[in-house]
Amino acid sequence: MIRASEQQLKLLQSNAAGRPARAAVAPREKKNREDLPENIVTGQIVGFLQSRGWVVTRQHVGVFRRMIGDEVSENRISVGERGMTDWRAERPVIPEGTRLSRGLFQMQMFYVEIKAPGKRPSDRQLTWMRNRNAVGFTAVWFDSLSDFLQWYAPRFGR
Repeated sequence: MIRASEQQLKLLQSNAAGRPARAAVAPREKKNREDLPENIVTGQIVGFLQSRGWVVTRQHVGVFRRMIGDEVSENRISVGERGMTDWRAERPVIPEGTRLSRGLFQMQMFYVEIKAPGKRPSDRQLTWMRNRNAVGFTAVWFDSLSDFLQWYAPRFGR
């Protein structure tokens, strides 16, 4: 168990003293990692890609509000596009023997949505992926590492 130092405790108490009391909230139950299969599949796929030189970026989607002092701003900030995949993977294609300082390289890129085993993307996500595929991008989804590897190998090798 991690304990706060006396100095940290005093700082916490002084910060809390200046704020209005909040309603009691039931403590959040922490789930075991094995109870979060989407996180496990995501870790497997993202780790696999990163080990092969892919830059894998989490694409955040939603509406957010800023905190101004202790108040929540009424201004909403939209991020991303509803239905877009959670991840984008990209890497340069560098011909063997080419010096990195030689300029621009072609890129490999695809969008990927990762789901828990047995789960499917929403209709909005399927439409987003279909629209990307229709204009030449690759957008796919998987609910297991083995399905992902079967898709990956013929396109990019091992």
